[in-house]
Amino acid sequence: MRYSRTRARDIDHPFYGVAAHNVDLTDLVQLAYAYGHRAHDTVAISHGTAARLLGLPLPRRLELEQVVHVTRLDAGRAPRGRGICGHRWQLGASAARYELMLAPSSGEHLPLRILTPIATAVTLAGELSLDDLVAVLDACVEGSDRSFLAVGRNLIRNRTGAARFERAARLVRDGVRSRAETLTRLMIARAGFPEPSVAQPVVTPLGVLHPDLMWERFGVLVEYEGDGHRVSRRQFRHDITRFDAFVDAGLSPIRATADDVYDDPRRLLGVIERRLRERGWRPHSRWRLRVPATVER
Repeated sequence: MRYSRTRARDIDHPFYGVAAHNVDLTDLVQLAYAYGHRAHDTVAISHGTAARLLGLPLPRRLELEQVVHVTRLDAGRAPRGRGICGHRWQLGASAARYELMLAPSSGEHLPLRILTPIATAVTLAGELSLDDLVAVLDACVEGSDRSFLAVGRNLIRNRTGAARFERAARLVRDGVRSRAETLTRLMIARAGFPEPSVAQPVVTPLGVLHPDLMWERFGVLVEYEGDGHRVSRRQFRHDITRFDAFVDAGLSPIRATADDVYDDPRRLLGVIERRLRERGWRPHSRWRLRVPATVER
């Protein structure tokens, strides 16, 4: 492209030295790909930008960020420039890899140099709350393999967020499907209840189902219902059928919503306490319900 053409009105300049024509720069994949044309070989997409691209859960304020976070992986200077937030963190080349990402605006699969999920979690450890860091690490779990936590500990050793990462690592559980489910689980634990199991298989008239949280001994379970059931008739019917199947199996299901997690948890915690007591739970004599503070949406 001739220099004079790059100054035309239909040409966008998302970053210094990058000219884009007919590209939807509101598409995060396209935006990150545009930056890749000028990125140094040792620079990778990181932090909240990497988390969004990898599908890791974040609070809303980070989901709405307009800048692209990039990290220099060697001892060189952190990247600078309009439209980016540059970092320097000597994570080593193995902390990043090329991923083919689908750009929704064009349907193309574009190669992006991006941090691995665990390296992304490490870069966010000093920025996220403990609960949100647990949610990110929960999303990194693949089956029962916890080796990624050892990798994370090695990457973050003696760095900002190391203590929080260690606390979060002890709270990671397998089978969690969303940020809201992680936050619900942690909220219930802080209220003083016994820790429920995650995605425990249960035989029902519909077959084997996996409730979000369950106290097997008492037959009480909690199902988190997100906004999907409000906007999708199919999801709404599925949720009702699933809930009825738990009842038919002799269990005591409880619905949890976003309001219970983010606004006022007292209703949900009160129902849990009542159902557990009705099913035979006897807390120790000094037990009392502790209502945790609400968390960031």
